Amino acid sequence: MLMSQCLALFTILYVCYLRNNIISSHHGRCLALDEAELENLMDLHDIETVQGTSGELNNGSNDQLSEEWDTCKIALEEEFQNFMVSLENNIDDTLLEGKNEWDEWIQKMQYKWSHYHELMSETYKSYIYERSATWSENDWKRYIEIDWHRWINNIEDDLSKLIQERWEQWKAHQMMTWLMSNWKDEKQNYIDKLESRKYSNTIEMKLFMKKCNKIIQWKTEKWESWIQDKEDFITNLKNEKFLQWKDDYYFLFNNCRSDFIENWINKK
Repeated sequence: MLMSQCLALFTILYVCYLRNNIISSHHGRCLALDEAELENLMDLHDIETVQGTSGELNNGSNDQLSEEWDTCKIALEEEFQNFMVSLENNIDDTLLEGKNEWDEWIQKMQYKWSHYHELMSETYKSYIYERSATWSENDWKRYIEIDWHRWINNIEDDLSKLIQERWEQWKAHQMMTWLMSNWKDEKQNYIDKLESRKYSNTIEMKLFMKKCNKIIQWKTEKWESWIQDKEDFITNLKNEKFLQWKDDYYFLFNNCRSDFIENWINKK
C-alpha cells in the first residue's frame, strides 16, 4: 500500500513539474495547477479507480516499455560493473587504513595487557589483580580476545557503512534515471492536451495520471527484480575482501597474544 501511494505521489509530482515548467507558446504564461485542481488530483484512491482505456497500458505501450527496458539493462550492467570496480577500490583503501592502524593498535594493546592493573580504578584494581594472579592461559586468552573483537568490529562497521552509503546512492541515482527515461511521448501528449484545454476536465487529468502511475509501477517492478540479483554481488564482494583480511590479522593478533601469554607464564 505504501509503495503504491509513493508511486502515485511520484506521478503527481512529475505531472506538476511538467505543468509548472512548460510555458505555453500560445498564451505566454506558466500553466500551473491551482489549489482546487491540486486538491482533486491528490486523491490517490480516485487515481487508482478511474475507469477508462486512456488510463491503461495497451500492447503497444507494453512493447515499447519492454524495448526500453532491454536497452536500459545493457547500460545498467555496464554501469554496475564500473561501480563494482570503484567500490572494490574503496574497500581496498579502507582496509589499507586498517593495516596502517594495526601497528599502533597492537602496541597499545600490548602495553594494556602488561599494565592492566595500572589502568583500572583503585576500587576495582585490587579485586582484578588478585583474580588475574590465578588466571590460566585460557583466562588470559579470553580477556585479550575482547580487545580483538572491539577493534575488528570497528573496522568492519566502518567498511559496512562505506559500502552501504555508496550502494544506496548508486541505486537511487540509477533508479531515478530509469524511471524518468523516455517520457518524451507522454510529455508531448500532455503538452498537446494541455494547450488544447482538454485537461480542463479533471477526469481527463486523472486518466493521464493513472497511465503515468502504471508506467512507473511497471518500471519499478522491473527495477526491483533486476537490483535484487545484484545485492548478492555487493555482499559477496565485502565478504571476499574483509573475511580474508580479518583472518590474516587474526593470525597476527594470535601470535602477539601467544607471545604475551608465554612471557607472562615464564615470569610467573
